[in-house]
Amino acid sequence: MQRIGYHIFSSNGADDVFESFYDKLEDFHKLYVDKLLIYSAISIDSNLKVSESVRISDNIDYDFIDLLNKELKHAKPIIEVEHIILGDLDCSINFFHVRGGDVEGFYISEITADMEDPTRTHYQLFNLKHTDLYDLNNHWHIFPEDT
Repeated sequence: MQRIGYHIFSSNGADDVFESFYDKLEDFHKLYVDKLLIYSAISIDSNLKVSESVRISDNIDYDFIDLLNKELKHAKPIIEVEHIILGDLDCSINFFHVRGGDVEGFYISEITADMEDPTRTHYQLFNLKHTDLYDLNNHWHIFPEDT
């Protein structure tokens, strides 16, 4: 499937764009996210040593996650959303549609910088309960009444 949307929010970390992005993100989770599948925190210390902690949500089959990860490695995002603070990537959200098999559906990966610890990054993978691409894409538009 071809990419249908790319949305960039660029802020200084304390302006209306910052607030709008995080309001939209919170609303998006309420409206469209079914459940968190995977959470991972990645840290890189001053010696470039990487440590990672991964949690898979309860009642999620490990074989399902393994198969889904294999499918997502080859998938290209159909919608991309980025929030940039003063030139640094703060949050990246990628929307995927996986076709066929036991993992068919719509998913988002969300990668977020840790505001309090710059050596740490958070990764979350969610499945979506609402799959109208038009709605998913338009949710991220900034209309005049939003500003």
